[in-house]
Amino acid sequence: LTCMGQGLLAQRKGSGKVAGSKGTVAAAAVVGESVRVKPVQTDYAMIAKDEFGTVGLSGAMQRAEGARTAKGKALSPEMQTLFDSLQTPFEKSGGLATASYAECVAWYRKLAKAFPAYCALTSIGLGDAGKDIYVFKLLGERMGRMDRLGMEDAGIAAGPGVVAPPKVKILINNNIHPGEPEGTDASMFLVRDLLFFGQYWQETLPYLELHVVCQYNVDGTLNRNAHSRANQNGPVEYGFRGNAQNLDLNRDFIKMDSRNAKALVALMASEKYHLFVDNHTSNGADYQYVLTYFHTRPEKLMPEIVPNLLQLEAGLKNQLTRSDWPTAPYVETIKTVPDSGLFAFW
Repeated sequence: LTCMGQGLLAQRKGSGKVAGSKGTVAAAAVVGESVRVKPVQTDYAMIAKDEFGTVGLSGAMQRAEGARTAKGKALSPEMQTLFDSLQTPFEKSGGLATASYAECVAWYRKLAKAFPAYCALTSIGLGDAGKDIYVFKLLGERMGRMDRLGMEDAGIAAGPGVVAPPKVKILINNNIHPGEPEGTDASMFLVRDLLFFGQYWQETLPYLELHVVCQYNVDGTLNRNAHSRANQNGPVEYGFRGNAQNLDLNRDFIKMDSRNAKALVALMASEKYHLFVDNHTSNGADYQYVLTYFHTRPEKLMPEIVPNLLQLEAGLKNQLTRSDWPTAPYVETIKTVPDSGLFAFW
């Protein structure tokens, strides 16, 4: 996910111009039997209203069409100002800092307030320190209506016979070990770009419901320091591995001694996700790959879903290779040095 977030950021910076299509996509409303109101087009927006002032295009589609037809920037001046105000602590520090608990919550609240029709920020419960654990929910199915006529941002279905598309529900978990915070920052990049540049994700968004646990171990996130991971290259400050009970939450999913685990397991049980992504960092080890991964061993899975896992792995590896992000499985050493041999992390 780290490479995904950085790649999205680099893509946004590297594509300062959006190829505009010639002509105007008409979304005129019919008034009576023959009168059409012609759309009014500016450099960044296209608005078509009928005699009652009803917006023919959804607000999101107006922004998308503005981006497609504009010369130069892909965002209107107003949207660019909003985007710039949502720079993350990672970006503001030049890659040296990660978001604190207060910074992370404030950032997600601002993003949710800017796109209320498409996302929501809710608490799933308290950690052992008594602070809220927040999940950010991106409602991709609503964003997938950008290409339909509708009212305001939510849009409406194309017709009474429209069948809702099947959804893929994904949960991303961040800061289970708060000293390994890259997933927190990468997730902020990802959801921000999905919301601001949704027009480029129309093949995916109608089928996606993405939930992000902003900082799961809120207790350890609040316990920031700069010295407990001396062998790790940054950030300048980070959280502590244990929670308020000094529990390793990555060892607490079955016994559930922490309130953190009870809240997350309750969320999983109610939402029934198809895919769970848990973000970690290599703890200072000198890996030759920026991004490594591991998944549930096929030997542990029901035989019926093993082909799905292998297909997902192959697809991710191919996409990363095409994006010049070589990757490899995450491995452990048998003893203290790699020469002792490697084994797959179970």
